[in-house]
Amino acid sequence: MNGTPDLHHSATATFVYAAALRRLIDEGLAQRIAEAEGGLSAQRLSMAAPGGDRADPTAGSALAPDDAARHHQLELATAVDQARAHLAYALSIAGQYPPPHVADAVDRAELARINGRGESCCQNCARTRRPDGEPRWEPIDARRAEASTVDGRLAEPLLLCRWCYDRVASWGRLPTFIELERHHRGERVPWPDDIPRREVGA
Repeated sequence: MNGTPDLHHSATATFVYAAALRRLIDEGLAQRIAEAEGGLSAQRLSMAAPGGDRADPTAGSALAPDDAARHHQLELATAVDQARAHLAYALSIAGQYPPPHVADAVDRAELARINGRGESCCQNCARTRRPDGEPRWEPIDARRAEASTVDGRLAEPLLLCRWCYDRVASWGRLPTFIELERHHRGERVPWPDDIPRREVGA
């Protein structure tokens, strides 16, 4: 947009200056200033401003080398603190415009449940994670296009994959997180200890 500041360019330049300053600090800037305060290397105190102009030498030239170094040390600390405060303020503004939330498997499953659609994922399996860290996406039972309580066994209707639906039908409850993890690893899931065998087919 015409007249809009180039935020990307400004942010990149700011990062470059900050990185250069950090490098100087890592290379012993504080030690060199301390030496200059002792009169050991006062000639090193001339510095260029970010825009290419030399820093205003008026105050420093009227001072003895150790006083000039102390003056520059205070000026440097003040400039860094002000830059940090301005960046914190900039981040507070940017934070008011976060990236849009991208619906994950759980979100899509909930939307599908609300809309009564059957092309979503198993809401129970979505509680677990795939190897890449994303919620697991398992297709719902193709025999049933809508959320179900599995003949009243669940307190509320859910979209379920065939495995979860059959477990609810047999066990009277949803598979637990541990049981789901075992199933998705391809391991056999034994009959739960908390479910009496007599409940089969109930």
